[in-house]
Amino acid sequence: MAKLNLILTLILPVLTRWTSHYLSVTHLVKLELAFKQMLLDAGEDLQILIVCRGTKVDVKRKAKEVLDILQRPSFWPDLRLIKHHLEPLAVAANATQSDFTRLDIVLTILVNLYRQFLEPTLDLDVRMAVLASIEK
Repeated sequence: MAKLNLILTLILPVLTRWTSHYLSVTHLVKLELAFKQMLLDAGEDLQILIVCRGTKVDVKRKAKEVLDILQRPSFWPDLRLIKHHLEPLAVAANATQSDFTRLDIVLTILVNLYRQFLEPTLDLDVRMAVLASIEK
């Protein structure tokens, strides 16, 4: 990443933690330009990027899958949308994980989540899933 003069890393989420998923997606969105630059630098010779991962067949196949995903025109806009959906959930999870969280705080957070996911501009399936989960 000599052109950016930065050392960049990815963050892998912890399966059971909403906040880590949000942070992982947020960090990946921040790396969009680095990934696009990497693909531009490789040009038509993506094989260079594929063999960077290793020479085993399954490793090369996985690298090719990742590169195909990164090249999809809808990937980055979809990722930003996912970030937008995860943000209120991450804030709610973070605010309620304290040992000193009171019931009134939890209620306020649930009401706020409900209000945020009533927003008609959000994806209908996401809205319905989150609202149904809150109503349980």
